[in-house]
Parts: sequence; C-alpha cells; structure tokens
Amino acid sequence: MLANKNFNHLLIIGVTISVTSISLLYNIDIYDSQNYETETYSSVYQFWFYLIYGISLGPILEEFIFDGVFLKHKAFKVLGVAGLIVLVFFVLDLRLINVAILFLFFILISLSKFFKHSSFCFILSLYVNAILFSVIHFKEFDLDSVVVLSFLSRFGGHLIALWLILNFNLFSAILYHILKNLLLTVIAYGIYDVNFHENQSDFEYIETSRFHIEYAETSLISKHSIKYRDTLWQCKSCEFKDFYNYLSFDDEANIQQKDKRKYDINIKIKNNQDKTRSEILEDLHNVLKSNELIKVREE
Repeated sequence: MLANKNFNHLLIIGVTISVTSISLLYNIDIYDSQNYETETYSSVYQFWFYLIYGISLGPILEEFIFDGVFLKHKAFKVLGVAGLIVLVFFVLDLRLINVAILFLFFILISLSKFFKHSSFCFILSLYVNAILFSVIHFKEFDLDSVVVLSFLSRFGGHLIALWLILNFNLFSAILYHILKNLLLTVIAYGIYDVNFHENQSDFEYIETSRFHIEYAETSLISKHSIKYRDTLWQCKSCEFKDFYNYLSFDDEANIQQKDKRKYDINIKIKNNQDKTRSEILEDLHNVLKSNELIKVREE
C-alpha cells in the first residue's frame, strides 16, 4: 500500500504520535492539570458557531495556509506564505516563538529550492511546519502533561495531513482534518462532561471573619460579567484575578491564578466599616493567597 508513496515517515510517525497522545489524553485526569481551561461561550449561538467552525471552515483555512507552500500551483504557494505571515504577525498575539519557527520554516523552504538535489532541508521544513501548526494553537506553552500531549496530537495529526498533501491532494488533507476534528470534538465533550445550564461542579466555600466566598466552575454557556456592590462582589465566567483588573492593585501584573479554569464567584463582604474597594481587595487578596486560589509571581 505504501510502497509507491513518498515521505511515508510522515504517516508512520504522525499516526504513532497521534494515537498515543490522544489515548493518553483520554486516560489522564485533566482536571488535575494546571493548564486545564474551562471552555465558556457567551451564548448558545456562539457555542454552535465555534463548533461548526472547528469542523468545517477552520480545517479548510488551516490547510490552505499551512500546506499551500507545498502545493504545485504558484498561486497556492503565494497564498500560503502570505497567510502564514498574516496569521503570525497580525491575527495571533505576536510571540517570539511563533516568529522564530516561521522564519526557520521560510529559511528551510528557501534552502530546499536552492539545493534542489538535496531533500534534507525539504524534509526538515515539513516537520518545522508541523511544529508551527501545533504551537500557534496555544496562548501559553507550559511543560504540563495536558499541554504536551495536546501539542503532540496536533503535531502528529498535521504530519498525516502533510503526507496526504504530498501524495494525493489538498482536498484529501482537508477531509482528513475535518473528520479528525469531528472525532476529537466528540471525545472532548465526553471527557469534559458538558453541561449547558448549570455549574460544572458544586460550589466550594471559604468562610473568614471578613468574607464569605463561594465559587464553582462555570457552565459551558456563560457570559462574562463582573459587579461590585457594597457588600457583594460577583463575577460570572471569570478567573479570580479578574477582580484585580478593575481595581487599583500594586501587584496586579504579577497575580496568577492556580489554574486556568473559569468560575462563577460570589464574595459576600462582612463588616465593611466604610473601607474603600482597594482596601477590601487587599484583604481579599490575602485570603485568596492563603487558600492557594491565586499566587504572586516573583520578579
């Protein structure tokens, strides 16, 4: 079956990495990960838009952008290069790692054209392309099990798409990408135990002489909002550090939440004693830090 195909190492490595990483992702406890993120949407319509986009238009655009340079038609090559530049410099947050990998990819592609009788640079460019495809899907890249396995699943999956591009055509790579995203979406919502209307977990409580704090992981469909009243602060679909964004706080830039989940948070303030919101936030900060809900990054 593979005897008359080219670059079969892409398929073999891609399938091995994809199957292994997805299997491990399915079997580990993602809720213990520091990089587990709660997926929230402001409305049911937004949820369905992103779901449909992820299994239709998203794969089409991604294959055009990332694989265009490997297609024979010059127009696709130009669109691919332009798409990568626009994506890295203008659409996504500008990050050094994305820029560095993009330039390395362009250098390898250029060298493969210059040294036409050597396939080393071209093969290397394929793997760098897969690395770039995987990295741009993350806002932050920490060496956490969920992040690493998610990266590997995308890396392996894109190697398979590249093999299809080089041996068949663009349509086959797009079709594969759509089917893969559809399958992963079904698996993901099985893992995350999707709940549209209620909190994803029971409320947890913290009781002190100054505050009564209750919080629960937010529901899937939950619009972000934050309200400050004299004796009650409420935040929907937010992180604890969001309270700092709206009030003056000296260490705001160094505040980090222990995880990346979104919560519905109610904070009842006792014994207000005419304190300012900034003073209340200072007291709240100490409570959140002592309960390890936030931490202060050391400079």
